[in-house]
Amino acid sequence: MLKISEYAQAKEQNYTDTQIAKAAGITIKKLEQLKSSWGIEMKKPDTTPIQITKEDYLREKKNNLTDHQICKKFDMGASTLVKKKKIWNVYKPDAWKSEVKKKEAKKPMPEHKENYEAEKDKTADTAPNITDEVRKADDLKQELEEWKSRALAAEEKAERQSKIDRDNGKAKTKVSDLENTLSQTKGKLHQLRNDYQIIKDRAEKAESELADMDDARNSTLLQKHVSQLTIMLHEAHKVNQ
Repeated sequence: MLKISEYAQAKEQNYTDTQIAKAAGITIKKLEQLKSSWGIEMKKPDTTPIQITKEDYLREKKNNLTDHQICKKFDMGASTLVKKKKIWNVYKPDAWKSEVKKKEAKKPMPEHKENYEAEKDKTADTAPNITDEVRKADDLKQELEEWKSRALAAEEKAERQSKIDRDNGKAKTKVSDLENTLSQTKGKLHQLRNDYQIIKDRAEKAESELADMDDARNSTLLQKHVSQLTIMLHEAHKVNQ
């Protein structure tokens, strides 16, 4: 809150009530209430601007204040300051350009602007008549072309990879089919081996049975022959007798 001592000190420095209220962050009405509580006679708010002198102006310029800042500090319009500068014989029509340059010089230059300024210096001799806007458009166009090239390259790469994936998928399918066929062939071969073994066993059994039958048949014939021989011998013996 504004104190009476601060108010008195500001008035000694010729500040108006408007400036004091603004600096204290209060309204004129609030300042009037404070003045009434301090016992100061109520007066119409003093809105008379501080009269800046040539010495004041030169002093503020030495402190690196711009004309805009000086106008704001002394609560005056730019046109009023221009009139005073003409009277003081310190008016320079293009002075605002140098002030803008000083103000811009204090700001750190962005990285993209540094690169742009470097390219601008390189092309200054070869194309002195090309405007900044045209150059910016050319830069943007070139950047766009680069991104288009990147996009096309990425698209082609994706298409190639997709084809490889499709081919790999077909190859995997073929391998799977071959594996199934091989498995089926192995199964059939195993079945054929089993069938062959069964047939072989049956053939061997049949051969054995045939052999047994032959042996049996031969044995019967032999007995028949023996019997016939016995009869013949017996008859022969009778004849001999």
